Amino acid sequence: MMAMGAANRQPWATSALCAMVALMALGCDIGPMRSTGGSGQTAVIVDDREISVHQVDRALQTQQVQGRKTEPSDVIRRLVDRQLAVNEALKVKLDRDPRVMLQLEEIRLDVLANAYASKVAADIPNPTPDEIRAFYERHPELFAQRKFFALSELYISVESPGIEEVRTRLFEGQGPVEVAAWLDQQGLAYHQDTVVRTSEQIPLEALPGIHKAKVGDRVIFESPRTLYVYTILMSVDSPYNLERAESLIIDYLNKQKVKKEMAWRMQSLRQAASIQYLQEPGTQTPAPTDQQ
Repeated sequence: MMAMGAANRQPWATSALCAMVALMALGCDIGPMRSTGGSGQTAVIVDDREISVHQVDRALQTQQVQGRKTEPSDVIRRLVDRQLAVNEALKVKLDRDPRVMLQLEEIRLDVLANAYASKVAADIPNPTPDEIRAFYERHPELFAQRKFFALSELYISVESPGIEEVRTRLFEGQGPVEVAAWLDQQGLAYHQDTVVRTSEQIPLEALPGIHKAKVGDRVIFESPRTLYVYTILMSVDSPYNLERAESLIIDYLNKQKVKKEMAWRMQSLRQAASIQYLQEPGTQTPAPTDQQ
């Protein structure tokens, strides 16, 4: 039990040490670290406003998640600058400005909603070994027959005014070069690029067609928002065995479970809640009441 307690304290000790080293690098006379009423140790005091080691640690973790290498001293400097700006905002009572209050409330609601979604996700068990193997065997194009593809990619929004003509031209056998030339003549927006994709980076619904295609073949795929035209330039085998694919499968299946669970919960909450639509957005006309 003692070993576990020491292990649990280690990240906190590391955070405190990072903050202290950063403050020394900034040339600060840190003195003794002060307690913040049980919420953690204080890293910096800015005009009687405290910045805790927890805040420094969280900012460092955010930078790491985003793949940025940032020195603790740089993080603390930014937190100090932020606190200075906050102090000035409070002096002129910007926290009472209706627009600021609305933004703060929106942020608070987003944090709470995301916290609920995170709690739901944490309560969902990982897929079983049988589920993992079944998914692996059901999608050989993703794993056992995984490939690297070099693709010429043209895509256009299905909301484009020229989408029906694009569909017709593709159905008649025109290639992406001819279609792009027509779109240019019409002044319609589209995207065209040459890309390298692995099997898992291609939309799952489009993958079987691309996987079976030969070099030079065209594959047309339409999602709810976008029409894609792929031309196969090259493909190279790059298979994954079950052991290597396991973490990818777990991540994918967990996301699908969370998505399904959240959809079910939102539907249940809607049915149980009393929801009244009093006014259409952007109008002064009351909307029909939808009370459930």
